[in-house]
Amino acid sequence: MFFLLDSEEDPLSPCPAGLAKLALIDRDQLVDLPAIDVACDVDNPVLGPNGATAIFGPQKGANKIEQEALEAFLHSSRQSHQSHRPFRSCPGPGQPADSVSA
Repeated sequence: MFFLLDSEEDPLSPCPAGLAKLALIDRDQLVDLPAIDVACDVDNPVLGPNGATAIFGPQKGANKIEQEALEAFLHSSRQSHQSHRPFRSCPGPGQPADSVSA
């Protein structure tokens, strides 16, 4: 388990808008788990009109304001955690949060 914390090291609100205050991810209670393989038929990118927020947000109950907040968070998160693959356009990372991922 890990905790999402604000700059005061208090837990974030469970609402999407709470993500705007993310300052720290407390990983102290994470445990090592064995690697798993996952079959996934989702090839949506993370951001954009076919991205995770646009496609899966309404399905999970996010309203327009929450969808905008989620998309902004994902964009800023992408900016601060650059990877070797283009996060915005590589297929697959936009799978819904309730799916199992490795």
